Amino acid sequence: MFAEDEDKSCDSLGVLFGHSPRSISNWVKKVNQTDDIESLRSKIKSGRPSRLSENQKESIKTVLRETPEKHGMQGKRWNGRILALYISQHYDIVLNARSCLRLINNNNNK
Repeated sequence: MFAEDEDKSCDSLGVLFGHSPRSISNWVKKVNQTDDIESLRSKIKSGRPSRLSENQKESIKTVLRETPEKHGMQGKRWNGRILALYISQHYDIVLNARSCLRLINNNNNK
């Protein structure tokens, strides 16, 4: 794809698009190897499977609509620590407070 001025071209493209010349060079090599520009797109990464089942998540969504006190927990509002304790007591699953905070935030955004 590039001729002898490949380094110069990568430098100028890097400046133009705000990426390092090395990144541009790596992208060009990948497209040349695969013969497909789509190879540059990020693949969806599945990540670690959830410890909670879909039924448990739905049940927790319902619980989050009410106060912690209604479910035998101390506190007026749900936070990561209280939800982690609730999940541990009801489902025997240990989640950290940050993961529980994500569940709360996801529930609030829907």
